[in-house]
Amino acid sequence: MGLSTKIKAGALQFVLFVGVVIATLLVTFVLLTHTHLLFKKKTNKHLALIEQTELALGHHLGQGLRTQESAVQLPFSQGIETTVASEPWGVFEIYKVHSTFRKLNFNKAVLVGGQLPEDRPALYLEDDDRPLIIVGNAQIKGTSYLPEQGIRPGMIAGHSYYRSTLVQGRQKRSNRELPPLQAQVLQGIQALLQNGRLENSIVARDRSNTPNAKEITNSFFEPTQYITGTVVTLVGKKYQGNIIISATQKIVVDPSAMLNDVILVAPQIEILSGVKGNFQALATDYIHLNSHTELDYPSALVLVKKGPKKQNVGFDALADLFIAANAQIKGVVCYLDNDEKRPFNAQVTVAKGGRVIGQLYCEKALQLKGQVDGSVATGSFIAMESGSVYQNHLYQGRMDATMLHPTFAGLPFKDEPRKGICKWLY
Repeated sequence: MGLSTKIKAGALQFVLFVGVVIATLLVTFVLLTHTHLLFKKKTNKHLALIEQTELALGHHLGQGLRTQESAVQLPFSQGIETTVASEPWGVFEIYKVHSTFRKLNFNKAVLVGGQLPEDRPALYLEDDDRPLIIVGNAQIKGTSYLPEQGIRPGMIAGHSYYRSTLVQGRQKRSNRELPPLQAQVLQGIQALLQNGRLENSIVARDRSNTPNAKEITNSFFEPTQYITGTVVTLVGKKYQGNIIISATQKIVVDPSAMLNDVILVAPQIEILSGVKGNFQALATDYIHLNSHTELDYPSALVLVKKGPKKQNVGFDALADLFIAANAQIKGVVCYLDNDEKRPFNAQVTVAKGGRVIGQLYCEKALQLKGQVDGSVATGSFIAMESGSVYQNHLYQGRMDATMLHPTFAGLPFKDEPRKGICKWLY
């Protein structure tokens, strides 16, 4: 009896143990299945948030953002709320998309610029009742908007026009003024130049630093950081992101500096030989991009001229916005000036060997000896050779719209609301 009782008790304990194990496994399986379902639902909702964000961004890129902030109502939103907000950032804008569903959220920021038309022009020249005279090895490749008087070959210092075709592309009639830029972008540029601060942005607050800080990285989801001074010399500095560097007199960029995505604001900006980076430079007096510099896309040089202009200057004097030989910028070069007086010297010069990959927009006189892989819009051309000034002459300069990448986004024009992505931000 005793042995039989022990066997039955042991069997009962074993049955109970197996039952507990099975129950534990069942509970674990149920919990795992439930967790998997919850995770799947959460993952699907995250994917829906991302998809909604992409759709909202694409919607506003296609038609532009007419207000500073807009709520987006898309079909099949599944309860997701999405807003798109814009901030000025130099000649570009920042679009920030925020999607939420209960406690879940997803954010994305992107730098945007104006989308060029498919038939992007190589040249838009104001009609001031004079023809364009083309000389030397100058080349225009792409659709060109020219004055009513058209284009003619000419001669400078014994050099005639050496090509067989004046324009390699269609010719259209230009107006007496350049295509205007979007007003909100111009207002943002003016605000930066006046006080070195963003105006009408959704940035909640700012933090100021002295130029002594050696390294700063600031996300575009954080408040803008400002670095200020009278004369700011950037030597050995590493600044990246949502940073604006302003000076009341001058900014000098040394080749030892590493600048990415930042904005420089000062009356005078000198970018020394050998500088490499990606930034925007906004000035009112002059910008000089010296030799062997490489500014990556999307960079910008923007000069909004104020005060008296140089008149009858020597031939060795640099233009207000000067791009030296063997200097290269990928992005935008822009000279703005509402003075109605016609200048007798160049406000923008691209020296022989200098290169712009993108857009060059000049409201006054452009001396183009280098190359523009993209689009040029200018009030007039000027050539200063052999002690003489040749009005509305293009000498040796080249412009080729076919070299510009189809996805390039740059200056936002008033009559073209569509936007393109310049860069994903962080």
